[in-house]
Amino acid sequence: MLSQVRQKITSKSFTERLPELREIHDRAIAEILPRVLKEARTREDAIEMDDEVAEWLEDWLNDLGALFRVAKKQDFHVQNTLEAIHRTLDWRLRNLSHLPPPRPCPFLRFLPHPLMSARGDDETISTQPILFLSLQKLTQYANDSTLSGAEKVEELRNMTLSVYELSRMFLRDLEGLLQARQDPAAEDDPERVRIVQFILMVDVNRAGMLPNFGTDLASWLTKEVAPNYPGVCSAVYVVNYSWAYSAMWAVVKRVLPEKVLSRILFPSTSELLQHFPPECFLKEHGGCQ
Repeated sequence: MLSQVRQKITSKSFTERLPELREIHDRAIAEILPRVLKEARTREDAIEMDDEVAEWLEDWLNDLGALFRVAKKQDFHVQNTLEAIHRTLDWRLRNLSHLPPPRPCPFLRFLPHPLMSARGDDETISTQPILFLSLQKLTQYANDSTLSGAEKVEELRNMTLSVYELSRMFLRDLEGLLQARQDPAAEDDPERVRIVQFILMVDVNRAGMLPNFGTDLASWLTKEVAPNYPGVCSAVYVVNYSWAYSAMWAVVKRVLPEKVLSRILFPSTSELLQHFPPECFLKEHGGCQ
């Protein structure tokens, strides 16, 4: 499977960098976390701090998959990675600490992963999870007139932040389940498979047009949110694409960076089977779910 080829390369890098990741983790706990907490207490827009907030930040630092993605973005330069961790912790305090409780997202969900059932075999349980986006449901939701434009933007921003954070935690939990199914004595085996990224599958079937604020949201997402979740998405698969959506694609291309565009694929149904086991995606796209 082509998606698993890329995953094996990432897994090998993760295993090879484990000693550096542990050093980064220990230094971040000892040096960066106390500094971030001190700065948060003393600035003008001081956030109310307590032990629960400190534990919440430390919980993120204990996610080696998240640290790996940050370190990879910094080419595994330890000092640069620690500085990036400092920025991310500060951003999390400012943007996530008072986020409303997550609500069910009507247009975005993870497809059931084989690790969550007893039926998965060695090939399917290690597959990267698929985050499925229905553009039809997104455009319907975004064009719902029950909220004003400003209220809708605020709601979509909060929903986006919640989805990113829940995705990070889902990856962490799947990685924990996968490692529990493998030999604990072989943790340093370069062939050991890891789950540290998801795949975004976008269904454009019957998609409408996003309202005027859609471009601003996309720009906010790429400039503000995505840098604090670097490398969390390994690739984007657009399904049911045809020439009818070329105008929409032209708009999207203007706001996405070139590096992201290079990871966007437009496979046919038969081509999807070359990338994923059929157990991992929906029947309507040629899978078994």
